[in-house]
Amino acid sequence: MILSRRRFLTGHVVTSLAPALLALPALAQERYPSRPIKLVVAFAPGGVADIMGRLVAQLLQHRLGATVIVENKPGGDGLIGMGEVVRAAPDGYTLLVGGFGGQIVPPLMKDDFPFDVRRDIVKIAMTAEFANVVVVNKDLPVSSIAELIAYVKARPGQLNFGSSGRATSDRLAAELFMLETGTKMQNVPYRGGGVALNDLMAGTTHVMFPQLPAVLGMAASGR
Repeated sequence: MILSRRRFLTGHVVTSLAPALLALPALAQERYPSRPIKLVVAFAPGGVADIMGRLVAQLLQHRLGATVIVENKPGGDGLIGMGEVVRAAPDGYTLLVGGFGGQIVPPLMKDDFPFDVRRDIVKIAMTAEFANVVVVNKDLPVSSIAELIAYVKARPGQLNFGSSGRATSDRLAAELFMLETGTKMQNVPYRGGGVALNDLMAGTTHVMFPQLPAVLGMAASGR
């Protein structure tokens, strides 16, 4: 999901990002873009948000003929990246790659959330939707969901799962899994999915519930 300051583009939802931005000259200025565009990714490199951000940046550079700079601003369940975009000038040159775990769930979970997501930012385009999947460290002696449930039940609270934050889709998927199966694992939150996956492969954590694109290569290689 691509987001920007509300005064830049008000309530315009399209199926791809490029048509929305190509329509901007009438909304923002006589010629757009006349300088580089910054695309803020609110999570660390290697996760789905980062992957999508870099794909969108390539598309924009091709369609608009402009330089698009991707900047990772991880932390605070996407709050740090969102804050940079909210504080930027509403001129269309600072965009946010956000989503479920960054701009939808945290405001519902935190009474003191510092931004009004309905006022301060607006969705420009839905870029993709992904399923969350279950992955385990290759040395964990399980090869199916049933085996994983039995293994965790036999060791309540002894296993942990990595997540890309406290209010992200992978964290909520893990909580739903535990609720539905009667199991208990400890959450280890990271600043992004890529970092969490690295620790999963290293054996620091046991289980993860990431979005599919981030783990396709690792799964195919047997890691």
